Amino acid sequence: MTLLVRQPGLMTSLQDLGRLGHLAQGVPPSGALDCEGLMLANALAQDRLTPSHPGDTELNVNPSLKQISRADSRHQSKPFNGFDFRRPALAGNSQDTVALEMIGHGPTLEVEANSLRIALVGFVQASLDGKPLASWRSHLLRKGQLLKLGPVEQGHVAYLAVAGGFDGPLVLGSRSTYLRAGVGLKLEPGKKLATHLGDAPSGPLLQMAVPSNWICPSLRVVEGPEIGMLGKAARDDFFKAKWRISDQADRMGIRLDGPRLAHSQKSEIAPSGLVRGCIQVPGDGRPILLLADHQTTGGYPRVACVITADLPLAGRLAPGSEICFECVTWAEAKTALADRKAAFQALLSSIRPIPGLDLDALSGVNLVSGAVDALALDDMP
Repeated sequence: MTLLVRQPGLMTSLQDLGRLGHLAQGVPPSGALDCEGLMLANALAQDRLTPSHPGDTELNVNPSLKQISRADSRHQSKPFNGFDFRRPALAGNSQDTVALEMIGHGPTLEVEANSLRIALVGFVQASLDGKPLASWRSHLLRKGQLLKLGPVEQGHVAYLAVAGGFDGPLVLGSRSTYLRAGVGLKLEPGKKLATHLGDAPSGPLLQMAVPSNWICPSLRVVEGPEIGMLGKAARDDFFKAKWRISDQADRMGIRLDGPRLAHSQKSEIAPSGLVRGCIQVPGDGRPILLLADHQTTGGYPRVACVITADLPLAGRLAPGSEICFECVTWAEAKTALADRKAAFQALLSSIRPIPGLDLDALSGVNLVSGAVDALALDDMP
């Protein structure tokens, strides 16, 4: 069954956790900007809860840029952060099931399926047939209803998952959209988004605790292999300054506005491997933070890389917001990743069935359509 696209939103696309292991062939990983948001949406889209086992995840750390410069993309055969995403934590959707990623402002969709279970994650304004729809929970939609996803008010990115997942072309093991290469579905008015299930599954709707600290004004980084190509004053500025997220921001990367960073030597290097979270400084001195659709190699000095634990935070950066960078050691990066994993497991553990009457669902049902005139009973034969 399908959802009909009435309006596509600003930058709405189908994303899973990406196509890993193909940087050597010039193929970026793509995938969700905010892997945690995607996985929580898939968890909420379930038809039932099953225990999640922390032992089912393995701890990995984003390899250093020094390793990448020698072995470019081989590390990308593993997940880009500390979770083995492809193991389902809950029944039904796996955490890697493809969902709609909404950047800045979401789409307007008409339900063509008889029934559909969706889940919303992120601080996004939403309505169903003109009535407000809460995020951080699942909902049951009926045929003919109009779902409007509006502005994303915090975090810049939100996710809509459906029970069973969306369908889409499978390219190199992923259904993630990469429009620069024409990979995946482009959302346009009139486009139909197919889902794998014909009808919504039975079972209670789910909700979760609204996360605190969903956005953070600081990102932790490790130094990159070309940090020495910045002068001492420029290195100090990089870590002391507040950087503004410019309007030059998309799924490929973000230009940062702040002090211009002067190079102590030349401003270019031989083409070298890149990873998500890498921060380059081109000749104009304006840093670039690379995101999910990043190019696979580049010739600008790589001065730092966002640690694995903070990659979801980097994906939530909105134009106009400010951040600063904190330099940490590799040991601190490993500890941060373990802490991030524990915090994410706590969010998963907060998911519960919605108790009692679901007032949001009830408000969308016509409760008077079967009303009768009690006085008319006297006229019945």
